[in-house]
Amino acid sequence: MNDPKSNRVLSIDFETTSTVDLRKTGVFPYARHEDTKVLCMAYAFDNDPVQVWRWDQPFPADVAGHVQSGLPVRAWNAQFEFEIWNNTLARHVLLPALTRDQLFDTMAQAAYYGLPLGLDQSAEAAGLSLRKDKAGHALMMRMNKPRTKAKPGQPATWWHDDDPAKVDALCAYCAQDVQVERAMANRLAPLPPREREIWLLDQKINARGMGMDLKLIAALETVAANATRAINSALDRLTGGEVRTVGSTRAMLDYLKSLGWKGADLTKDTVARAIADPNTRDYVREVLQLRQDGAKTSTAKLPAMRLAATDAPFPVELLIEGDFPCVRGLLQHYGAFRTGRWAGRLVQPQNMPRPSLSQDELDLAIEIILGGCFDPETLELVFGVSAMELVSSLLRSVLTARPGCLLAVVDASQIEARVLPWLADEQKGLEVFRQGRDVYIAAAADIYRTPEESVSKDMRQIGKVGVLALGFGGAEGAFQTMAANYGVEVTDQRAGEIKDAWRAANPKIVQFWKDLDAAFLQCVRAHGQVLAVKVGHVKVGRVGAHVVIVLPSGRSLWYRDVQEGTNKFGQPCSTYMGVDQYTRQWKRLDTYGGKLAENVTQAVARDCLAEVMLSADKINIAVLLTVHDELITEAAAGAEASTLTALEGFMSTPPTWAPGLPVGSDGWAGKRYRK
Repeated sequence: MNDPKSNRVLSIDFETTSTVDLRKTGVFPYARHEDTKVLCMAYAFDNDPVQVWRWDQPFPADVAGHVQSGLPVRAWNAQFEFEIWNNTLARHVLLPALTRDQLFDTMAQAAYYGLPLGLDQSAEAAGLSLRKDKAGHALMMRMNKPRTKAKPGQPATWWHDDDPAKVDALCAYCAQDVQVERAMANRLAPLPPREREIWLLDQKINARGMGMDLKLIAALETVAANATRAINSALDRLTGGEVRTVGSTRAMLDYLKSLGWKGADLTKDTVARAIADPNTRDYVREVLQLRQDGAKTSTAKLPAMRLAATDAPFPVELLIEGDFPCVRGLLQHYGAFRTGRWAGRLVQPQNMPRPSLSQDELDLAIEIILGGCFDPETLELVFGVSAMELVSSLLRSVLTARPGCLLAVVDASQIEARVLPWLADEQKGLEVFRQGRDVYIAAAADIYRTPEESVSKDMRQIGKVGVLALGFGGAEGAFQTMAANYGVEVTDQRAGEIKDAWRAANPKIVQFWKDLDAAFLQCVRAHGQVLAVKVGHVKVGRVGAHVVIVLPSGRSLWYRDVQEGTNKFGQPCSTYMGVDQYTRQWKRLDTYGGKLAENVTQAVARDCLAEVMLSADKINIAVLLTVHDELITEAAAGAEASTLTALEGFMSTPPTWAPGLPVGSDGWAGKRYRK
């Protein structure tokens, strides 16, 4: 007879305390730090009552035995429990290792089915009666750090040492979390096998980490600090002491208004437009230029990089010789809710600024700065940009390969511009890629109704904006906004003409928007019915209260609790419950054919990249990171050429589920990450 215990699932949740700030370092340095301690663990087998173990009690043998037997362990954001079990708890208790293969993440499960990443928000969205204990959460936030900070010659004091009532309350909070997590897991279907395979690879990538050049970080922080002092000093002199720092937003705005400036605020876009405006007075432009130079938020990534890579104090020379710091946990699986794309965490590699200098100039700047030149004026004289702009341009260069290795990086060339016509069966657009022609020149030729060989550089720029701005139902405003980002001014009339020309040249893409919109709305209206509508390579279906779009890969995009609504034009539209990308709140959102086409296109591009990542991992290529449509791996020096060949082969071969998709790739190898 089979032992029924062999099929049991263990749900666990830890509460910890540390001098380390988990939000800044991520779980990997946090779990390994000697100050981090486990206060309690709530656990339950299947649907049995939740139990709690405390740090001062014998560890439960049935939990250890379950893990040792390789049986399933479930948690919300299971990466945290995995690291705490193997690296924090294991310092104090003799335990069997928890393996990733036996780990199941309810947060990943929820995200796949269209729910938020936060447990309480997700439970509410799923309609659970159970909720996180909000008072307990506030208590946890207090107890996860020392009661008092350590003073010279004195240790820190801790809440759990002298307040047993708070410990009891924390344990109750932890037990409640396990109940909510378990209810969520039971409410949802399991993660599909292919997506679980991708999740497991994501965990492996996050644990491997990305190399960080701490010496370059320290040098760039010095340059940024010197530049900030110089900017603030110049601002103080220029304004006669009225504005002392670039961060004095209210004082600067008042000062500029006293000079007659009509700007409403000092946001990045407002300042940039005013600087570019020929009607802006010179002395106003000088103040705004200082604001622009000194307010670069991208330089704030430097301390974030340092904290995430190591909690060792500076100077960097204190690092043990031979140690190579890296930052782990840079990716969030299914971080982009509507598409399943990865999101960035900690140092946010997905939104690093694009360098304004060439790679040769960046390499020279690194050599000069690491050689000890931290003077902003000297650097500005050599490179022709502000010191803060130079620092911002060098942020990517901080990410580096380990000693004896090089980065091997491949990018899925113009993947969305390829996927969209494939989904819509727009053969004319696909032929551009199959024949190796320039898609932006081809688009410009359609817009200007001229042969491709007659397309000028400026015309190509219009073609590029057209491809990027108009493919998902964008109208005149979308074109003008994106054109402005490329320094191109277009009148309302001309933007309308370009939009009409692009749509006339891509009728099947336009029809794809309409068909998606109609199929989705049909499913919204199909209350209580089982309905599936095929739209090209995808299927749109109704599942209970939700609509799903089944992608060519077999993965599904979930739109929860759909209803029919009215859009801003007074027309019927589809709505669903989702996370607002700006407020991060769970709310009712409306959608339309162009937006659905964008979701599907980006989702298919993500699935193509995931296939490459899985293929690379299977032949032991070390995947370090993915940034948008780019895959960053590491190879031993001398093996980078063969690694690139393999990666480009994977990237240039369409998945078996996407026959006829003309994928392509670009690749490079080097010591430091670049764009």
